[in-house]
Amino acid sequence: MNNATLSLSKNKDLRIDTLRGLACLFLVFYHIIGNGSDSGLKIQEGLLRDFNDLLAYIRMPLFTFLSGYVYALRPFTSGSVTFIKGKARRLLLPMLVAGTLFAIIQSITPGSNSEVNNWLTLHIIPVAHFWFVEALFLIFLAIVVLEKCNLFATRNSASVVALLAIALFLSPINSRYFALSGALYLLPFFLAGMYVKRFNIYPKPMLGLALLVVVAIALLSVSPNFRVSKYDRDALVLIVGVAACLSFLSFGWKSAPLAFIGKFSYSIYIYHVFFTAGCRIVLLKLGIESLTPLILISLLGGISGPIISELIINKSNYGKTLFLGKRFVSSKNQSPEEKNIKVL
Repeated sequence: MNNATLSLSKNKDLRIDTLRGLACLFLVFYHIIGNGSDSGLKIQEGLLRDFNDLLAYIRMPLFTFLSGYVYALRPFTSGSVTFIKGKARRLLLPMLVAGTLFAIIQSITPGSNSEVNNWLTLHIIPVAHFWFVEALFLIFLAIVVLEKCNLFATRNSASVVALLAIALFLSPINSRYFALSGALYLLPFFLAGMYVKRFNIYPKPMLGLALLVVVAIALLSVSPNFRVSKYDRDALVLIVGVAACLSFLSFGWKSAPLAFIGKFSYSIYIYHVFFTAGCRIVLLKLGIESLTPLILISLLGGISGPIISELIINKSNYGKTLFLGKRFVSSKNQSPEEKNIKVL
């Protein structure tokens, strides 16, 4: 790889990490505000409520689009059992550990907004935001089958897969169990990110601007009072989500602070709720009810808390496997470089 190619690769990574950081901010903000009168700060009306509702069309599509893009950097080629085991460790193990811990803490903490109704179906019916992790695992199972059938080998065959994904997205198939509905919702966005990288389909900035205008018009036309109902699997959600992702990518934004946050996107996704809820509960107990400090401090906690936690957890071989799903490497098998890695 020559210097020019290496430089381009680094710029693309910075661009993707920047968007991952932006997606993290959208996500943490969502859980701070809440999705209605029974979560977060329970804000039911106003500009913050409207803005949070509008982002429902972009938040998870962007997260998933970027997951597809990152997958395409190191796609499955062979060894399906090894690949699936790796994804199970990376996705399902932290989900089981953190999701169960989250459910327990919710059930015993005064001031929490919800609790588990049936412990026997824990994770069979996904816990809170951990549905995304379960859904992503189902997508990877499907991707392995599709890759083995060489259905992503050409644009034509990949287009057939995309059409099938869209049909499933728009279908009435609906099940809470094991996040099946979530997987059908996420699949088109994952494929869109994957196709951009695999087939080198990078939209130009002018096209991105046009797509952004389409997104703005579509969102503003959803309701005359600027209010958006809870997203569903309909054509508008699909069009706006894909258009927004392509638009953001086309602008080539590069931000070192956002890219830094983006490098910890998985930890932030899994663990931010522990810190946003904790900040909210503590601040309210202290009598701080003004929205500005509640939002800003919770946002800071929801971003920095998981980052600091990952840096600490990374020091433990067992901890990084259980809580982050990273590969366990015994000290005997570690290289001298791995043994001397400093976290901070």
